Amino acid sequence: MRNYSSNHDLYLDRELLKIDKEITLSFERTHEVFGNSRRNFALWVGTKISGPIIWIRPNWLSDQLFPDGIISWINPGRVITISTGHANESLWAAEEALRSGVTKLVVLEVNTHPILKSVQRLNLAAETGKKEKNNLAICLMLTPENGGVQGVESRWSMAMWHSSGNSKWKLKCCKSRYIPLTTWKVQNFSKRQLLVTKLKM
Repeated sequence: MRNYSSNHDLYLDRELLKIDKEITLSFERTHEVFGNSRRNFALWVGTKISGPIIWIRPNWLSDQLFPDGIISWINPGRVITISTGHANESLWAAEEALRSGVTKLVVLEVNTHPILKSVQRLNLAAETGKKEKNNLAICLMLTPENGGVQGVESRWSMAMWHSSGNSKWKLKCCKSRYIPLTTWKVQNFSKRQLLVTKLKM
C-alpha cells in the first residue's frame, strides 16, 4: 500500500511519506531517530512502504534483529541486513543503497554521530536515486543517547511506555520542517495497526 502524501515541500517540491494523520517524513532526506525504541519506529515506517528494506548496522553490536520479534510489524523476509566493520563502511553502504533505487527505506544504525558532510552525501545519494532510477527513498539514522546529528531533515525520539498487558510507546517530534514539536502516545491496536494519540504538552 502506498501511503504517499499529496502534499509537497513548498520550497523543494519533495514528496512526503504519511506515517499517521499528523506524522510525515520527506523522501530524499535523512531523518534521525533515538531512544530505546528507535528500531520500533523504523519497523513502523517499514509498514508504510512496499518492497525490501536495507538495514545497515555495525557487526560488533551484540543484539540482532530477530525474525520472531519483528514479524508483528513486517515480514522478516523484506529485511536485507548489511553488517559492517567500520562507520565509514556503513555510510558508504547507505549511500549506495539510496543511489541504487532498489529500496524505499534504508535504516542506518550508528554508534557515533556522523558529520554534516556525511548527512549531505546521504541526501544527495537519495536525490540521485530519484533522478536516475525514479525511486523515492528515505534514510532513517538510528542514533544512541539523545541524538543531535547535524543536517538531518527531522529528529524523533521513541521510547517504551509499556503497561501491564499493553505495548505502547511515547513518540516525540524534536525537529521537523513539516510538524510542530509534538508528543504522541503510540499503542498496539491490532496486528500491524497502531493507535496514535496526541499528548498535551
